[in-house]
Amino acid sequence: MKEVKVLVGEEEKDFEEVLPQDEYLVLKATCSKMAIEMVKEENPDLMILDLELPGMNGMESLRSLRTLNLNIPVVAVSSIGTVEAAVEAMKTGARDYLTKPLNTEELRVAVRKGLQDNRQTGENKNICTDYPDIQTIIDEVKESMLEKGANLDEAKKSFEKRFLSLVSKINGDGTGPGKPLER
Repeated sequence: MKEVKVLVGEEEKDFEEVLPQDEYLVLKATCSKMAIEMVKEENPDLMILDLELPGMNGMESLRSLRTLNLNIPVVAVSSIGTVEAAVEAMKTGARDYLTKPLNTEELRVAVRKGLQDNRQTGENKNICTDYPDIQTIIDEVKESMLEKGANLDEAKKSFEKRFLSLVSKINGDGTGPGKPLER
């Protein structure tokens, strides 16, 4: 399998043991500033970011990544296991949120899902620009579910179901550019 670059912004854990070396090229950053610089230089396929990494605050790091306008999936990790912390990380751009101590299998699943989501996003990257109403709905649904403290897995499933319904509407019943989407 092709090597996938995973940038790990974490100073404690050795991720080379967790992520199979025949599948992943693991790059390591031990502070926030180094992580942001490595994102620019290495263009990783995914990032695992410790929100308590020395340097800037983890949320600031996520915001910095978004201002660079890079669509790199980020798996946020933190010792803070509250719903509020997870919601803030997801609102700030994390694709997934895991709490420490990390469960190896949960981390592997989050990495696979992040990479898969990113590939699907790449395949469908023009849909939101072709149909701006979809992006508005995506943002509203995500925000609403996270504000209600929905379980993140349930939120994702519900979000995907609504999104696929909208896409099928666009593709199947004549709804298209210039025609408003029903909500």
